[in-house]
Amino acid sequence: MDSAVVVAVCRGLAVRGWATLRFDFRGAGHSEGAFDGGHSEMDDVAGALDFLASQAEVDAHRLAVIGYSFGASVALHQAVRDERARWLVGIALVQEHYEDPFLNEERRPKLFIAGEHDPWAPPELLRTYVSCLRPPVALRIVAGTDHLFGRREDEVAEIVAEWLQDANTQTRA
Repeated sequence: MDSAVVVAVCRGLAVRGWATLRFDFRGAGHSEGAFDGGHSEMDDVAGALDFLASQAEVDAHRLAVIGYSFGASVALHQAVRDERARWLVGIALVQEHYEDPFLNEERRPKLFIAGEHDPWAPPELLRTYVSCLRPPVALRIVAGTDHLFGRREDEVAEIVAEWLQDANTQTRA
C-alpha cells in the first residue's frame, strides 16, 4: 500500500478525477489475517471493489483494477472473476504468471508496464506474453529502470492515467 509506485499511481489518478483506493492485503502492514499466496487475497480485491462501488461519489461504471508486482497478479486474477472492473492494469507483473492462461480470453482493455531492467518482469518475456493476449492490450516499457521504478514512479503514474483516460474515452464513444 505504501509502495512509491502505488502511491504515485493513486495520486496521479486522483488529480485527474478518479477515485482511488490503496489497501494492504491480509497479513500485510496493519491488516489482520494471514498471507495466503494470492488466493484469499483475491477476496481483498473483491472487497475493495465492493467498497468503491458502494460509494455515492464513485461511478461504478468507471472501475479499474490496478496492481503492482504481487498485487498485479492478485488484482488481475480477481478481475477475471469480476466484471465490474472495466480496465485492467498490471504493473511489473512477475514472470511466473506468464505461463498461466487466466487472461488469454479476457476481452477488456489491459495495460502492462515494466521497467527496462526488471529481473522479475523481463520486458522481452512480458512482450511475448502480452502478444498472446486478446486485444485490446497495451505494453509500456519504462527505460532505464527496474522493478521498483526508482525515481520514475511519476512516469508510471502518468502512463496509467493517460491510458485510462484514452480507454475511458474510447469506451464512451
